[in-house]
Amino acid sequence: MDPKTIPTHLPPRYEIRVLEPKHSDWAKAIVLHSNLFYSRLWPALYPEHRTRRMYAGFRGATYLVEHQINSGHSLGVFDTEYTFKRPESVATGGTLYWDLEDESPDGDTLLAQMDFPLVSVALAYDGFHTLDMAQMAPLVRALPAFGAVFALLAQLDRRDPESWKPRAEGEVLMRNATSTRADYEGKGLMRKLAEYMMRTAAAKGFRGIQIETVSDAVCKVWSAPPEPFKGEIVCEFYTATAELGDENGQKTYPFRPAEQRITRVTVVPRVTLDGVDVIFRFQSGTVYNHVALCDGTGSVTDAITLIDSDTRHIRKTTNEATITMSDPHPQGGNLFDMAKDGTRVPEDAAKPNVMPAGEGLPSQKREGG
Repeated sequence: MDPKTIPTHLPPRYEIRVLEPKHSDWAKAIVLHSNLFYSRLWPALYPEHRTRRMYAGFRGATYLVEHQINSGHSLGVFDTEYTFKRPESVATGGTLYWDLEDESPDGDTLLAQMDFPLVSVALAYDGFHTLDMAQMAPLVRALPAFGAVFALLAQLDRRDPESWKPRAEGEVLMRNATSTRADYEGKGLMRKLAEYMMRTAAAKGFRGIQIETVSDAVCKVWSAPPEPFKGEIVCEFYTATAELGDENGQKTYPFRPAEQRITRVTVVPRVTLDGVDVIFRFQSGTVYNHVALCDGTGSVTDAITLIDSDTRHIRKTTNEATITMSDPHPQGGNLFDMAKDGTRVPEDAAKPNVMPAGEGLPSQKREGG
């Protein structure tokens, strides 16, 4: 399915567009302003000099935002009926009027200076192209707890990193920054944008999406997505009780006094056969259009064909000839590592090079199996 044909389910005045480099400052402004002034985490951690810290974060976030926008996977909601506050903004299609040397504006004034039609963003990048942590340093200096969030989630994530690590482009989409400007909250834009991104990522062939959330609303949207997707909270912590060790081995509580649940969530397409989840694992995450079910002996009992590469919905086809587990399917796929009835294929059966069951992306198992 062409991502351009996927419906957004938004009111007519709103459009979802792929963000371009010219939108970088707008996206940074939305992300930093919403987080530093309206989040349950950052204002509690840094109550003083918010405007100064927001400016530092704005400068420090340039690499992270541009890396994601340049990937071609970042999306934004635009208000096509936006009314510009200043006449001079009309000629440019929108302008950010922040003066990074003037620390006097409060949150409302800064919002009024965001005179552009971009109103909500969902930034993302291909996980095969990892972040350069050296270039992330300015953002971490501005928001020290940002680095602590990811450090603690990495400790709590019990998956084998190799089981979900992308081995090529187009396998795992990494989400980093979801924000809606304050004057457009409560309209459902974040949810519609997130669900649209799920559908477009599936249409592009991504086998999974990973996102870290510092908002209950964002966590709810991504951990409980609509069909045909399935969300899973991989790990989480609560800021009031979260501990980290310092260089002297002493316990620290870097997120107090904030009270917020922080999560790492994965979303994968759900595949159903006769109403039952059948989760299969492609070699290196490659999307094939034909795979095979096998019984406990490693023989093929049924074959299925993907009829919609967007949703991964499938239909039964006629039985195929018996094929041993070590053989690829003649039409190009790999065999399931799980039998049709949900039992494991015997350990001594020859298997193709597939990801281990129950680990990584996709990480869920067949229900009832």
